[in-house]
Amino acid sequence: INAEYMGTVFNRIIEIKMAAQQYNVKVFETTALVGAQAANDIMDIAEKSIASRGLFTIAFSGGSLPTIIGPTLAKLANERNHDVSKWHVFLVDERVVPIDHVDSNHAEFHKRWISFLDGRTKPSTYPIEQSLLGNVEKLASSYEDVIRKIVPDCSFDCILLGMGPDGHTASLFPGHKLVNEHERLIAPITDSPKPPPQRITMTLPLINKAHNIFLISTGQEKAEVFGQIFNHKTTSPLQHIAREHFVLYLDQAAASQHKSSL
Repeated sequence: INAEYMGTVFNRIIEIKMAAQQYNVKVFETTALVGAQAANDIMDIAEKSIASRGLFTIAFSGGSLPTIIGPTLAKLANERNHDVSKWHVFLVDERVVPIDHVDSNHAEFHKRWISFLDGRTKPSTYPIEQSLLGNVEKLASSYEDVIRKIVPDCSFDCILLGMGPDGHTASLFPGHKLVNEHERLIAPITDSPKPPPQRITMTLPLINKAHNIFLISTGQEKAEVFGQIFNHKTTSPLQHIAREHFVLYLDQAAASQHKSSL
Protein backbone atom coordinates (compact mmCIF):
# COMPACT_ATOMS: atom_id res chain seq x y z
CA ILE A 1 0.00 0.00 0.00
CA ASN A 2 1.61 3.24 -1.06
CA ALA A 3 1.77 6.43 0.96
CA GLU A 4 -0.58 8.32 -1.38
CA TYR A 5 -3.28 5.69 -0.96
CA MET A 6 -2.86 5.59 2.81
CA GLY A 7 -3.07 9.37 3.00
CA THR A 8 -6.31 9.28 1.05
CA VAL A 9 -7.77 6.61 3.34
CA PHE A 10 -6.70 8.26 6.57
CA ASN A 11 -8.12 11.63 5.58
CA ARG A 12 -11.33 10.36 4.13
CA ILE A 13 -14.53 12.05 5.28
CA ILE A 14 -17.75 10.18 4.66
CA GLU A 15 -21.04 12.05 4.63
CA ILE A 16 -23.90 9.80 5.76
CA LYS A 17 -27.16 11.26 4.53
CA MET A 18 -30.42 9.73 5.66
CA ALA A 19 -33.45 9.99 3.38
CA ALA A 20 -35.93 11.22 5.99
CA GLN A 21 -33.78 12.92 8.60
CA GLN A 22 -30.23 13.85 7.76
CA TYR A 23 -27.23 13.18 9.93
CA ASN A 24 -24.00 14.87 8.93
CA VAL A 25 -21.38 12.32 9.95
CA LYS A 26 -17.65 12.68 9.38
CA VAL A 27 -15.79 9.40 9.74
CA PHE A 28 -12.01 9.11 10.16
CA GLU A 29 -9.62 6.19 10.39
CA THR A 30 -8.30 6.99 13.87
CA THR A 31 -9.17 8.79 17.08
CA ALA A 32 -6.29 11.19 16.45
CA LEU A 33 -7.73 12.22 13.09
CA VAL A 34 -11.18 12.69 14.64
CA GLY A 35 -9.68 15.06 17.20
CA ALA A 36 -7.59 16.90 14.63
CA GLN A 37 -10.51 17.68 12.32
CA ALA A 38 -12.89 18.61 15.13
CA ALA A 39 -10.28 20.88 16.72
CA ASN A 40 -9.59 22.56 13.39
CA ASP A 41 -13.32 23.18 12.80
CA ILE A 42 -13.73 24.58 16.33
CA MET A 43 -10.82 26.96 15.79
CA ASP A 44 -12.29 28.17 12.50
CA ILE A 45 -15.63 28.90 14.17
CA ALA A 46 -13.87 30.65 17.07
CA GLU A 47 -11.89 32.91 14.75
CA LYS A 48 -15.01 33.89 12.79
CA SER A 49 -16.99 34.54 15.96
CA ILE A 50 -14.26 36.68 17.51
CA ALA A 51 -13.83 38.63 14.27
CA SER A 52 -17.54 39.39 14.09
CA ARG A 53 -18.57 39.71 17.76
CA GLY A 54 -15.38 39.94 19.79
CA LEU A 55 -15.97 36.71 21.72
CA PHE A 56 -16.53 32.98 21.36
CA THR A 57 -18.83 30.89 23.56
CA ILE A 58 -18.33 27.15 23.86
CA ALA A 59 -19.41 24.35 26.19
CA PHE A 60 -17.40 21.17 26.80
CA SER A 61 -18.61 17.75 27.83
CA GLY A 62 -16.50 15.41 29.93
CA GLY A 63 -15.73 11.74 29.43
CA SER A 64 -13.17 11.02 26.72
CA LEU A 65 -13.88 14.23 24.80
CA PRO A 66 -11.24 16.45 26.49
CA THR A 67 -8.60 13.80 25.78
CA ILE A 68 -9.63 13.47 22.12
CA ILE A 69 -9.53 17.17 21.25
CA GLY A 70 -7.84 19.03 24.12
CA PRO A 71 -4.13 18.77 23.26
CA THR A 72 -4.75 19.35 19.54
CA LEU A 73 -7.00 22.32 20.23
CA ALA A 74 -4.29 23.87 22.38
CA LYS A 75 -1.63 23.15 19.76
CA LEU A 76 -3.67 24.91 17.07
CA ALA A 77 -4.29 27.93 19.31
CA ASN A 78 -0.56 28.18 20.04
CA GLU A 79 0.43 27.80 16.39
CA ARG A 80 -2.07 30.39 15.19
CA ASN A 81 -1.18 32.83 17.98
CA HIS A 82 -4.87 32.78 18.76
CA ASP A 83 -6.22 34.98 21.55
CA VAL A 84 -8.11 32.50 23.72
CA SER A 85 -8.90 35.27 26.22
CA LYS A 86 -11.92 35.90 23.99
CA TRP A 87 -13.23 32.41 24.75
CA HIS A 88 -15.97 31.86 27.33
CA VAL A 89 -15.88 28.20 28.28
CA PHE A 90 -18.78 26.46 30.01
CA LEU A 91 -19.62 22.91 31.01
CA VAL A 92 -22.30 20.92 29.20
CA ASP A 93 -22.70 18.93 32.39
CA GLU A 94 -20.86 18.54 35.65
CA ARG A 95 -20.68 16.11 38.51
CA VAL A 96 -21.50 17.65 41.88
CA VAL A 97 -17.99 17.31 43.25
CA PRO A 98 -15.23 19.75 44.28
CA ILE A 99 -13.46 21.50 41.43
CA ASP A 100 -10.24 19.54 42.00
CA HIS A 101 -11.96 16.15 42.32
CA VAL A 102 -10.96 13.34 39.94
CA ASP A 103 -14.58 13.20 38.68
CA SER A 104 -14.76 16.92 37.88
CA ASN A 105 -15.30 17.67 34.18
CA HIS A 106 -13.86 21.14 34.75
CA ALA A 107 -10.67 19.65 36.15
CA GLU A 108 -10.43 17.25 33.22
CA PHE A 109 -10.68 19.83 30.43
CA HIS A 110 -8.30 22.08 32.35
CA LYS A 111 -5.81 19.20 32.49
CA ARG A 112 -6.27 18.08 28.88
CA TRP A 113 -6.62 21.48 27.19
CA ILE A 114 -5.89 24.63 29.17
CA SER A 115 -2.67 23.24 30.65
CA PHE A 116 -1.31 22.81 27.09
CA LEU A 117 -1.86 26.47 26.14
CA ASP A 118 1.36 28.45 25.94
CA GLY A 119 0.30 30.88 28.64
CA ARG A 120 0.11 34.08 26.62
CA THR A 121 -3.64 34.21 27.10
CA LYS A 122 -6.17 32.11 29.00
CA PRO A 123 -9.90 31.60 28.40
CA SER A 124 -12.62 32.64 30.82
CA THR A 125 -13.93 29.45 32.41
CA TYR A 126 -17.08 28.89 34.44
CA PRO A 127 -16.94 26.05 36.97
CA ILE A 128 -19.90 25.27 39.19
CA GLU A 129 -20.33 27.32 42.36
CA GLN A 130 -18.44 25.47 45.08
CA SER A 131 -20.50 26.93 47.92
CA LEU A 132 -23.64 25.24 46.50
CA LEU A 133 -22.39 21.66 46.28
CA GLY A 134 -24.79 20.69 49.06
CA ASN A 135 -27.87 21.87 47.12
CA VAL A 136 -28.06 20.55 43.56
CA GLU A 137 -31.28 22.49 42.79
CA LYS A 138 -29.69 25.82 43.67
CA LEU A 139 -26.49 24.78 41.93
CA ALA A 140 -28.35 24.21 38.66
CA SER A 141 -30.20 27.52 38.96
CA SER A 142 -26.94 29.32 39.71
CA TYR A 143 -25.26 27.90 36.62
CA GLU A 144 -28.20 28.84 34.43
CA ASP A 145 -27.99 32.40 35.79
CA VAL A 146 -24.32 32.59 34.82
CA ILE A 147 -25.09 31.39 31.30
CA ARG A 148 -27.88 33.94 30.90
CA LYS A 149 -25.49 36.69 32.00
CA ILE A 150 -22.62 35.78 29.67
CA VAL A 151 -24.72 34.40 26.80
CA PRO A 152 -27.89 36.55 26.93
CA ASP A 153 -29.61 34.84 24.00
CA CYS A 154 -28.52 31.42 25.36
CA SER A 155 -27.23 30.49 21.89
CA PHE A 156 -23.71 29.14 22.20
CA ASP A 157 -21.37 29.38 19.25
CA CYS A 158 -20.44 25.74 19.76
CA ILE A 159 -21.47 22.92 22.08
CA LEU A 160 -19.33 19.79 22.23
CA LEU A 161 -21.04 16.53 23.11
CA GLY A 162 -19.85 13.00 23.67
CA MET A 163 -21.81 9.77 23.93
CA GLY A 164 -21.58 6.86 26.32
CA PRO A 165 -22.02 3.20 25.28
CA ASP A 166 -25.55 3.38 26.71
CA GLY A 167 -26.45 6.26 24.37
CA HIS A 168 -26.42 9.04 26.96
CA THR A 169 -25.11 12.49 26.10
CA ALA A 170 -24.39 15.31 28.54
CA SER A 171 -26.07 13.90 31.66
CA LEU A 172 -29.21 13.07 29.69
CA PHE A 173 -29.80 9.32 29.85
CA PRO A 174 -32.12 7.20 27.69
CA GLY A 175 -35.55 6.97 29.29
CA HIS A 176 -34.79 9.54 31.99
CA LYS A 177 -37.37 12.26 32.66
CA LEU A 178 -34.86 15.04 31.97
CA VAL A 179 -34.90 14.12 28.28
CA ASN A 180 -38.39 15.67 28.26
CA GLU A 181 -37.42 18.78 30.24
CA HIS A 182 -38.61 21.87 28.34
CA GLU A 183 -38.57 24.68 30.93
CA ARG A 184 -35.12 24.72 32.50
CA LEU A 185 -31.94 25.29 30.54
CA ILE A 186 -29.80 23.72 33.27
CA ALA A 187 -31.38 20.92 35.27
CA PRO A 188 -30.30 19.03 38.39
CA ILE A 189 -30.10 15.27 38.42
CA THR A 190 -29.96 13.27 41.66
CA ASP A 191 -30.45 9.76 40.27
CA SER A 192 -27.91 9.47 37.48
CA PRO A 193 -27.71 5.87 36.24
CA LYS A 194 -23.95 6.41 36.02
CA PRO A 195 -22.09 7.49 39.18
CA PRO A 196 -21.79 9.93 40.73
CA PRO A 197 -25.59 10.28 41.06
CA GLN A 198 -25.73 14.06 41.58
CA ARG A 199 -25.03 16.24 38.55
CA ILE A 200 -26.23 19.28 36.67
CA THR A 201 -26.74 19.21 32.92
CA MET A 202 -27.70 21.30 29.95
CA THR A 203 -31.13 20.29 28.70
CA LEU A 204 -32.14 19.73 25.09
CA PRO A 205 -33.74 23.19 24.66
CA LEU A 206 -30.42 24.86 25.51
CA ILE A 207 -28.31 22.45 23.48
CA ASN A 208 -30.53 22.92 20.43
CA LYS A 209 -30.18 26.71 20.56
CA ALA A 210 -26.46 26.43 19.74
CA HIS A 211 -25.20 27.59 16.35
CA ASN A 212 -22.99 24.50 16.09
CA ILE A 213 -23.37 21.17 17.89
CA PHE A 214 -20.48 18.74 17.53
CA LEU A 215 -20.64 15.17 18.76
CA ILE A 216 -17.15 13.67 19.09
CA SER A 217 -17.01 9.98 19.83
CA THR A 218 -14.80 6.97 19.09
CA GLY A 219 -14.56 3.27 19.81
CA GLN A 220 -16.15 -0.03 18.86
CA GLU A 221 -18.22 -0.03 22.06
CA LYS A 222 -20.27 2.85 20.58
CA ALA A 223 -20.98 1.13 17.26
CA GLU A 224 -24.25 -0.58 18.18
CA VAL A 225 -25.82 2.61 19.53
CA PHE A 226 -24.74 4.65 16.52
CA GLY A 227 -26.17 1.98 14.25
CA GLN A 228 -29.49 2.36 16.05
CA ILE A 229 -29.31 6.16 15.82
CA PHE A 230 -28.59 6.15 12.08
CA ASN A 231 -31.53 3.79 11.51
CA HIS A 232 -33.85 5.83 13.77
CA LYS A 233 -34.34 2.93 16.16
CA THR A 234 -32.94 4.44 19.33
CA THR A 235 -33.88 5.78 22.74
CA SER A 236 -30.73 7.92 22.88
CA PRO A 237 -31.40 11.63 23.57
CA LEU A 238 -29.22 12.31 20.52
CA GLN A 239 -32.24 11.61 18.34
CA HIS A 240 -33.67 14.93 19.58
CA ILE A 241 -30.70 17.10 18.57
CA ALA A 242 -31.51 19.68 15.88
CA ARG A 243 -30.15 18.19 12.63
CA GLU A 244 -29.38 21.48 10.90
CA HIS A 245 -26.69 22.36 13.45
CA PHE A 246 -25.44 18.87 14.26
CA VAL A 247 -22.18 17.29 13.06
CA LEU A 248 -20.92 13.90 14.26
CA TYR A 249 -17.17 13.20 14.27
CA LEU A 250 -16.56 9.45 14.55
CA ASP A 251 -13.80 6.97 13.95
CA GLN A 252 -14.47 3.96 11.74
CA ALA A 253 -14.92 1.68 14.74
CA ALA A 254 -17.79 3.77 16.13
CA ALA A 255 -19.41 4.06 12.69
CA SER A 256 -18.86 0.43 11.74
CA GLN A 257 -22.48 -0.68 11.98
CA HIS A 258 -23.66 1.78 9.38
CA LYS A 259 -23.60 0.39 5.85
CA SER A 260 -22.28 3.69 4.45
CA SER A 261 -19.39 4.02 6.88
CA LEU A 262 -16.85 1.82 5.08
